Amino acid sequence: MFEDEFAKVVCMGVVTVASLFAGGGGWEVGAILAGCKPVWASELQQDIADVHTAALPDSVVFVGDVTDLSPDEVTPVDILCVSPPCQGYSVARKAHSLPDRDDMLVGAEAVRFVQKLRPPVVLLENVPAYAKSSVFKQIVASLTEQGYKVDWRNVYAPTYGVPSKRRRLVLRASLAPLPLWPAPMRELPTWYDALEDLLPSLPSAGKKLPDYMQRTLDKTNPPMGVPLLLWSGGAQRHTATGERVLWVAAGNPGPVITATFKSIGTSRILLPDGSSYKFTARCAARLQSFPDWYPLPDDNVLAFKVVGNAVPPLLAKAMIDSMLNPEHEADSLLDWFEVG
Repeated sequence: MFEDEFAKVVCMGVVTVASLFAGGGGWEVGAILAGCKPVWASELQQDIADVHTAALPDSVVFVGDVTDLSPDEVTPVDILCVSPPCQGYSVARKAHSLPDRDDMLVGAEAVRFVQKLRPPVVLLENVPAYAKSSVFKQIVASLTEQGYKVDWRNVYAPTYGVPSKRRRLVLRASLAPLPLWPAPMRELPTWYDALEDLLPSLPSAGKKLPDYMQRTLDKTNPPMGVPLLLWSGGAQRHTATGERVLWVAAGNPGPVITATFKSIGTSRILLPDGSSYKFTARCAARLQSFPDWYPLPDDNVLAFKVVGNAVPPLLAKAMIDSMLNPEHEADSLLDWFEVG
């Protein structure tokens, strides 16, 4: 009986979610897709907070340094989602650089909110290298000391429906026994399936490719007669030509979406007839698994930044679903949520 009633309130959005270091709201979009209700979020930058508010107007955004936000100012929630700054641990950063001191100090703010709010569930997402950081170890130790059951692993986003090859660290913490991790998909989504219906609306780039892209095609061996994504999004030189471009055939997930318009905004979608289309921010949003109802800002630089830095919503949904709808009733978290 309780499970039936809980299923009803989940559909009504009664399970509440909040997000620290929210960005444009990837966690919250995933929460909505999982049937939950975003309540509040914190975000440092005003322009990104404005994007969040435009997309999720019912979620209150506290703008500014999270160290200035008191847990007494926010509403307790059922699920607290955390994505601390990752710049100091990202592979996009030079290998010899050290994590920012601010990354470590700000990331530890998650502990302060958990101690005060005691959410039944805490979810954390970051780059895989974050697991080796001292602040991550601090967060795990604090959650354990507070009585949470904690586990974490590196996950491959396409196995949860995201058509982009992003690998992320996900931590799950619960006051109840932890359920199983969500089962990965056997058939991975592809970038072409995600973008095919967008092609008629994309700006045409004509049939003449930039020289560096053409050199890559001339000196590599792409499959004939299939759409290709000519990707300019990496800092590494990918091919024998020495160009910073690679091709991705239609049957594969897309490359990792980064936050830099200057690089990935020059990518092209090449069709078998030689015509090509520009890769837009909406393309990036699709590959990051944002639904089309999520409004993107007109400023391309800001749009790519918001999308590239976001938690992929379908990955967020899978993690939230795993906590709300465990495969085994013995692992159920339902009794740990207040409903009414």
